[in-house]
Amino acid sequence: MKKLIAMAIVLCMVLGMIPMIASAAGNYYVAGDAALCGQNWASSDENNKMVDNGNGIYTKTYSNVAAGTYSCKVTDGTWDNCWGNNGDNVKVNATTDGEITVNFNAASGSVVVT
Repeated sequence: MKKLIAMAIVLCMVLGMIPMIASAAGNYYVAGDAALCGQNWASSDENNKMVDNGNGIYTKTYSNVAAGTYSCKVTDGTWDNCWGNNGDNVKVNATTDGEITVNFNAASGSVVVT
């Protein structure tokens, strides 16, 4: 009987963790300069929603970006949680026209723009 009760408690604990595990994966958005993102610092613009690569890495690629300097951050759709370069905006200097890709590691919170 004690084993059955112990197993029931463990099962309840595991099932109780499922919502926490599910919420760890979420939606992430790039917010930044309008010249890059289309809107100026919009935290949840669906056009800037990042793609979940299935491994905790999220990406958003912008095509046909004019050469220039751009700033951005990654948000969870709010300004309550956002990631950049140690709290600052991530800056990228595109020397030629082309693509800019924002990569976000949800586990470490690191943002890399290429």
